[in-house]
Order: sequence, then structure tokens, then C-alpha cells
Amino acid sequence: MASHAHILCPPPGTGEEECRIQHIRLPTDVPQPPDGKWPSIDGLNKLQSARDAQAHDVSIDKALEAYHFSLPPQVRDMIHLGAADDRIFRKNDVEYKRLMASSTSADQAVFDNFKSTEYTVWPVFYILRGVLVVIRKENPGKAANGYTRIVQFAILDSHGTRDKRIETLEQKLRPLLTHFGFTFADEARRTAWVPIQETGGSNASRVFWAARQMIDRILNMVVNGWDYYEGIWEDLSGWYNDDFVRWEMIGLNAYQCVREMDYRARIAVELVNDIRQDDGTTVDAGDTMRPPAERKEKMQQPPNRKKPTTQNGKSSPSPTGSDKKEDEKEDVKGEAQKTSFWKPPNNRQVAPEYSLKQGHYRKRDRQGDAPTQSVFSRTHDGTKRPREASGFDPVHPGDGYPPDPLNDPDTYVPAGKRRLFS
Repeated sequence: MASHAHILCPPPGTGEEECRIQHIRLPTDVPQPPDGKWPSIDGLNKLQSARDAQAHDVSIDKALEAYHFSLPPQVRDMIHLGAADDRIFRKNDVEYKRLMASSTSADQAVFDNFKSTEYTVWPVFYILRGVLVVIRKENPGKAANGYTRIVQFAILDSHGTRDKRIETLEQKLRPLLTHFGFTFADEARRTAWVPIQETGGSNASRVFWAARQMIDRILNMVVNGWDYYEGIWEDLSGWYNDDFVRWEMIGLNAYQCVREMDYRARIAVELVNDIRQDDGTTVDAGDTMRPPAERKEKMQQPPNRKKPTTQNGKSSPSPTGSDKKEDEKEDVKGEAQKTSFWKPPNNRQVAPEYSLKQGHYRKRDRQGDAPTQSVFSRTHDGTKRPREASGFDPVHPGDGYPPDPLNDPDTYVPAGKRRLFS
């Protein structure tokens, strides 16, 4: 596994920046892997061979395994990483048909791993093009067989004809998972838009990129203390930089190799002149990895995305047609909001636990919805606190609804004296 190489290394005696690594002099003193198996670097080599080389399924697995390892333990325990598979969903369906007829314990054990966690992030290759399957499961009865009820799932595909591909893949995915003991909730399918691959480069690296974003959403959900948030299925970012993602995968693949060597290894920068191609010819190493002077990638937006609006309801740039009519309605709404109350800067009008889409807390209270936890201070019996303790009267005398302190000069207190939480 080891070979001679020329790496960038400052000479000894150069102070704090000098290399502290005791380089191995072959062929002696080579550290051995702890389990006797050398780390696979096939994916790492493929990633570094050329900027448009198709990433290996191994390279996806190694990158995601390293990223998964970086998560907090409670989040790691929620997410199962399915091994990137390029055999099940091939055009000839040989492996798929074998699995559908299989009752072996080895095949069952693979899918039993899916039942061990609430989420599964599974890169697959459908007709040799990378696709990401993300599954959320439940175990409502706390049964010993684990999370077998699929309540949401999404198939993320960057292919240009993805709608038909996703539909066809779903028709194969549902029977396969059902065969291995899963059930599906009604309307479990979710749709998460990803940018279409319009240029060359690796489709597999896009799968890693999408998987990392979905993992981050699960992480953020836990960090915010939410049991579940439907927003994890929202559209992904419209900007994808293939070169940056490839280098990110290179770094994670290298780190995973260091981990598998029990950290008795270091990442070095090797000087390279040429790269050997598949046909045996060599090409300049710089030409294979150097990004073009002008990037071909462009930011994309999902179809039918509504124009974002500013706080006063106006959209930018100036809309036309149906968009203009919608924004005219928003203008009226914005003007009404501006005249109904005065809003000082940096004031939070909606309670933190409220979705902005649900509207103002007072409006919901007056409509008879379930009582809410207001940001305004109250005592345990619901009565108002003294003005000195809370900064303003939390309950409007006579009607029992939380007031808008910004609309009531009698209860308004300068921002520096408010206590929104008690």
C-alpha cells in the first residue's frame, strides 16, 4: 500500500512552521491498520483523477461516513446511512428481482439496519445515475422490530427528466421496502426540488451535496428542539459548485482514511506532474483539475417559485402580469399594517414558537384557536404581573387577550426596559 512520493514539507529548523511529522523511511516502520485491512482509497483516487470524473459509490460512502461522524451523538443515532448502491436499480433489474424473491438472513439484515433509526439517507444509482432517497420512519408502538412505518420519504434527482425517473423509481422502491417489512403511511411522498444538472461533472457528487443538506436540516431541527419539522422537505439551494463539492469530498475521504488508520496517518500535499488516463496515456495534472476561468454553473430556481416580498409587501424587481396583481394585494396589506400600529426597530412581534405563516398571535387568540404561549410575562394563574416586573401590562383589562404594547401608549415601555421573558 505504501509508496515513495514527494510531498510539500518545510525544511527542519524553520521554527514553529517546520514540519513536526517523523516521515517514514521505506520499507521499514510502516504503521499497520488496526483491523488488518488497509483503508480503501479507490474513491479518493477517483475524485482526484479529474474534475469531471464520475465519483465512485465508495467516495460517497466515505464522505458521508466522515460527515456523519461529526454530528452530535443524539443526531447520529437518528440517522442511518444506506450504502451507496449501483446494482439494485439497474436497467436489467437482475439484482432487484433477486432481492424481491429473497428470504435470506443476509439480505434481511441489510434492510433491518434501515429499521434502527428514524431517518435513512440512502444514495442509490438508478440506471447508473446518482439519486438520493431520504426516508423518515416511525415506531409508534415501540416494537422490537424497530422503525418500520414510513411516514415521509423523498427522492432527490438532479437529472433533467427526473419527474418520470422519480415516478419509476418509486414504483420499484415501495415494493422492495414492503418486501423487507416496511409499511407506508398515506401520502408519505414528499417532493424536494434540487438543481438540474445542465453541465458536465459528476452526478454522484450532487448526491453527496444533497445528502449533506438533508442531514444538516435534521441537525438543525434537533438543535432547535423540534421533534419534527416539515421544512426539512423544502427545496434545496439553487447554487451548486461542482469543484468545491468535489474538494470537500476529497477532504472527507482523506479524513476517513486517517480515522480507519486509528489516526496513525496524516494528510499531505503531493506534487504531481501527470495523470494517467484509462487508455494509458498521460495528461497534465493541472489541466485535469483546474476550474475554467468562466464557470458554466448558474444559480437556479425551482419552477413556480413565488417572488419574495419585502416587509412592506413590495417585490423586487417590478413584477408584471399575475405577479403584479398579487403584489398589489400585498401593497394594500402592507399599508394597512403600517397604519394600524407603530413598530420600533428590532422589535419581535410574533412569539418565537409561532410560524410566521400562522399570523399574529392576537389574531389567532381572537379566532378561538388553542391558547398560545405568549412572549408577554404572566403569573402561573394567568393574571397580569405588576408593571415593574414585566415592563408592561400583559393582559388587556376587560377582554382577557394579550395587548399589542406597541399599539397602546399606556402600556408601551422603551425597549431598554422591557422584559419579554420572565
